[in-house]
Amino acid sequence: MVSVTRKRVIFSPTMAPRILICLSPRDIIRLRLVSRYFNGITRDKRMWRILYARACLPRPPGPFEWQPLSFHEQVLIHSARTSLTWTLRPILNGLTLIQGPRFTSRGVPKIQPWHFLLGRLLVHCNSNQWQATRDMRISIDTEE
Repeated sequence: MVSVTRKRVIFSPTMAPRILICLSPRDIIRLRLVSRYFNGITRDKRMWRILYARACLPRPPGPFEWQPLSFHEQVLIHSARTSLTWTLRPILNGLTLIQGPRFTSRGVPKIQPWHFLLGRLLVHCNSNQWQATRDMRISIDTEE
C-alpha cells in the first residue's frame, strides 16, 4: 500500500523491501541519503539477506544468521565494484586492457605504465621496459 501525506509518498514497511530488492546494492546505499525514512528502510536485514542470496557476483558463502547486516552490505558493494573493475574492459586482439593511458582535463595523455592480460600472463609496460609475469614468483624482463 502507498499512502500520500503532505505531498509526500510513503511506502508501507512491508512493500518497500519488495521494491528495493530490484535495485543494486550501490543504489540502495545511495537511497539512504534521501531521508531518514529511506535510511531506516534500507537497513532491513531480511532484504540484505535476499540480495546476498540472489547476487550473481563472487562472494563468500552465506547468508548465515551469525553474519551481521554490515557484512552483507560491504561484501555486496565490494563484489559489485570488483566485477565492474575486472570485467568491463576492452579486449583487443586477445589483450585485455587493465590500465591504459589516462588523459588530463585538456586531453593530454599522462605518462604512466600500461597493464595487459595476455592469456594467463600479466604484462606491465613502462616507457622503456616490458615485464611479463605468470605468477608472483616468476618474472621476465626484456628491454626494447
